[in-house]
Amino acid sequence: MSPIFLVLGLLALATGTAALAKPGLVFRPENAMYDGDDDLTDREAVLVQRGAGAATILVGLVLLAVGLL
Repeated sequence: MSPIFLVLGLLALATGTAALAKPGLVFRPENAMYDGDDDLTDREAVLVQRGAGAATILVGLVLLAVGLL
């Protein structure tokens, strides 16, 4: 059992959950870029933010699993 991985996993889960609940809270639309200089539309930015939130939750689950081993 590794406490650092447990803490990192919990932080990742909290961040990912917040990103899914309110996409603009964690990941800002103006920071989401596609293909260099082309700005994303609002709808695309929300999709990118939700995808990043889901990926963050998955990373958190992996960190928790590693911490519990």
